[in-house]
Amino acid sequence: MFLAYMIVAVTWNFTRGKAKGSDALFGAGVCVVSLILLVGYRVFRLRRTYATAAFVKNPEGIAVAFDKEYFVSGLPGRSETRFLWPAIYDFAENERIALVYLSRRSFIVIPKHAMPEESWREFRSFIPQRRQE
Repeated sequence: MFLAYMIVAVTWNFTRGKAKGSDALFGAGVCVVSLILLVGYRVFRLRRTYATAAFVKNPEGIAVAFDKEYFVSGLPGRSETRFLWPAIYDFAENERIALVYLSRRSFIVIPKHAMPEESWREFRSFIPQRRQE
């Protein structure tokens, strides 16, 4: 939003003759540098999130189990966490992975090949309605 405001302000002043070309170039430079920094920070965060993910550090993978009451996720031989179905924040999937959101920024990655399709149908039936925000 700030970048859009800056571009509009510099362009407005330049077209009205109130700013020199050097001011417009400086404003455009600030916008470009800010955009590069924002994109770079996003890439850095995504790489850091991936590097600290449990499935990267644990080559055996994540163990998954569920029944009508709760969903269990854990690292074999290390930890186990149980979540009641109403505690699941959201669920998203594509043809390769499923994401079980525990909050807006916390999720569990489950590869689709971890369970047969009939288990995935049953799993989806237990997921609470998706939250709309």
